[in-house]
Amino acid sequence: MDREKGWIKLHRKMLDNPIVCKDVDHLAVWVYLLLKATHKDIEKLFGKDIITLKPGQLITGRKKIASQLNISESKVNRIIKRLKNEQLIEQQVNNKGSLVTIRNWELYQNDTEQQNEQQVNNKWTASEQQVNTNKNIRNKEYKNNNNIITSHKFEKGSVELETTKRMIAILLKAKPDAKKPNEQSWAKEVDKILRIDGRTSEQIVWLFNWAQNNDFWVAHVRSPRKLREKWDTLEIQATRGRKKTSREVDADERDKNIDEVFDAFEQA
Repeated sequence: MDREKGWIKLHRKMLDNPIVCKDVDHLAVWVYLLLKATHKDIEKLFGKDIITLKPGQLITGRKKIASQLNISESKVNRIIKRLKNEQLIEQQVNNKGSLVTIRNWELYQNDTEQQNEQQVNNKWTASEQQVNTNKNIRNKEYKNNNNIITSHKFEKGSVELETTKRMIAILLKAKPDAKKPNEQSWAKEVDKILRIDGRTSEQIVWLFNWAQNNDFWVAHVRSPRKLREKWDTLEIQATRGRKKTSREVDADERDKNIDEVFDAFEQA
């Protein structure tokens, strides 16, 4: 079957995914990736090499996605980063484009025509499946009887460390002369928010950035430990639609600022 003329399956549980359904552009990019992914092994040119694409993979780029969906390149780039940070996709980049792999593709895009409801319910959307799997792994490997993280060192590219780096970039933008925190110490606290509290990386970064742009909370929430301690209060204030203070910005601009700061921080 020609993938350009075929069809894909969309499960209703996709509507429960807060990242995919953040706005219409996020949904459009996610569905675009699903539609463009190959359903069988196929050889493609990637850079200077011929590679074999596996089911759930595609070669694309932000310019191509932006052009087809009429979304700005900068926003496409932010959306792809979010999907990657939330482990919905994996991405390998060269100067000619990106090799994107949709995680858990085989769980909801197989060739079986008939699936009973029990099978569908057991095969959740990528984010739900991955988030719960990650929580179980972290619980088994890192948690003792007192819910205290051991001396485990978080590896580069882990969701805990990547979330930490984004938070530190936001902190240093708000106070450039601040002492750079210890990444591993912060990552342990971030792990608790992810694993025990059930928050997502995107939620953590968004709320921390909101606090750093609030006249009052900027002086009181300077670490993931404080963020976790004040989470409920911060979340209520951040989402109740009150009038913005002089340090606050619109949500879309705030998201853009987070990524720009993080990119600058990574290049420093």
